[in-house]
Amino acid sequence: MNRDTEIKKIRDILENTHRPMIMFDSDADGLTSFLMIYNFIKDGKGVYIKGDLNVENGYLTAINNYSPDRVIILDKPKVSNGFLSKVKVPILWIDHHPIHPSHSKTDYFNPLLFDEKDTRPTSYWVYKILEEKKFLWLAMAGNIGDWQITDIKKDFIEKYPDLLDEKVVSPPEALFNSKIGKIAKIIDFSLKGTGKQVTTNVKILTRIEDPYELLDEKTPKAKFIIKHFNKVNTKYQEILKSVNAKDKKLISYFYRDNGLAASATLSNEIQYQNPKKFIVVAREKSGSVFCSVRSQIHNVQALLGKILPEFNGASGGGHIHACGSHLQSADYPHFIERIKQEMDDFLE
Repeated sequence: MNRDTEIKKIRDILENTHRPMIMFDSDADGLTSFLMIYNFIKDGKGVYIKGDLNVENGYLTAINNYSPDRVIILDKPKVSNGFLSKVKVPILWIDHHPIHPSHSKTDYFNPLLFDEKDTRPTSYWVYKILEEKKFLWLAMAGNIGDWQITDIKKDFIEKYPDLLDEKVVSPPEALFNSKIGKIAKIIDFSLKGTGKQVTTNVKILTRIEDPYELLDEKTPKAKFIIKHFNKVNTKYQEILKSVNAKDKKLISYFYRDNGLAASATLSNEIQYQNPKKFIVVAREKSGSVFCSVRSQIHNVQALLGKILPEFNGASGGGHIHACGSHLQSADYPHFIERIKQEMDDFLE
């Protein structure tokens, strides 16, 4: 299998798709991937997905009601076999997480099929597939939001030299100390709030034409998005200030649901401020805990792979240094203890 041939094949598929249902992960990588494809096809319906994609959560009904000519799945690592088998139209699936065992049921693109070490984000590959420079700012925001700086950096700086300093080589430095990093955060925070708010934000973002429209609040559309961002960011900063970072090795921050599901963003920023520490940010809702786990010096993926089976109903996964997990609230204290007991064995 040749990667360039597969890229061309996926582009051909997109060029011949006219009314897609586009289902994307609820983060900056997923949303920017959606925005690029939506504006390439110039039609379709976007649906942001929290959690796994399966037959129980009503998405099949949404697909049937919309009657798309294709379902496009972006940046989702876990899609149930039941869902894949019950979708009655062709499926295109673009991802960069560990290869799904049932991917052969779909038109599937994943860089890991060609290089087991290539985990560049979905937004990177969507940009490479579409080959349109007007999407460069979205791709860069998605890459940085997914904690990566890829080889599109050179082209990006040539086109937008004021949005990222060429000396910046660290993803967290780009995310938290650059203008394109702010855009990544604006896009990410557009996915925070009620379902109605998020749907409105996503629709408006499909009509934003360039990064300066957002940064300079040039239009009513941009002003609407920035107003939402400022509201969410106020809550976010309050939480960030309350984090206790005194522990020398592990920072565990637990908060109860307050309408702001920002564990991933919080864990990334806490990691940036504490690069040598193991980070767990946990949000409790309805008896469950949703965790974002980070470490730059541990193999988080392998550690969770060892300890999560010890907890009934727990699940999780992701990348080597960044994972998500879900478990019962009552198990959280023991979960942290198990991390403390095992973490030194997973130093890289």
